[in-house]
Amino acid sequence: MKSSNVRIPKNRKNSSFLSQLRDEELKGLTDLFYSKIKECNITLFSVVVDKDCLKDFFDTDKTTKKVYELLMERIENFLAHEHPKQNSIFIHDNTNKILNESIALKHSYFLRDKTSSGVKIKHILEMPFFVESYLSNGIQLADLCAYNVYRVFKANDEKYSFFQNTLKYFHSSIKTKDKKIDGLKVFPDDHRWKKLIENIETERARIVNDRQAL
Repeated sequence: MKSSNVRIPKNRKNSSFLSQLRDEELKGLTDLFYSKIKECNITLFSVVVDKDCLKDFFDTDKTTKKVYELLMERIENFLAHEHPKQNSIFIHDNTNKILNESIALKHSYFLRDKTSSGVKIKHILEMPFFVESYLSNGIQLADLCAYNVYRVFKANDEKYSFFQNTLKYFHSSIKTKDKKIDGLKVFPDDHRWKKLIENIETERARIVNDRQAL
């Protein structure tokens, strides 16, 4: 259930499973994946990078580590403020040995020291796990959700239906100002999507208010 295979018929032909599904069966399977967000009360977090606004020293390795740091901070704060007795485990799609080792070393560093913004990691366990995506339904669901975020920022359009269907599940802390979506971080701060973020926050507030009114 990689997003690219679900979306692109040419890619789907190379999948021994997905290539056998009729359109309605594929839609049903996709809907089943997304239904687990509500059924399991999943909270979503995502970090978006505006590469056009990065400093020159941000190569792929440094960018990946920064994204990892920002994600850890948000999950740590979520657990510390709202589920202080619970811990989390990070499970990653297995990419390549060099990248895996780089992430693991950074993970270990943040467990020993604070992040660059001063967050102390207390609710994220040991080292991350790396698994093949085809073995993990959770990673496949994360891949589908990640594409939705990518699609919205790539097209500068918050109305993408699959994103809208998951928008209310992005973390929004009771400690922050109205409408702010703590689970959706854009880096760096001088990114090009200020107006898009405002639109997304307004849309999420509308969706949440409509749900509460039912």
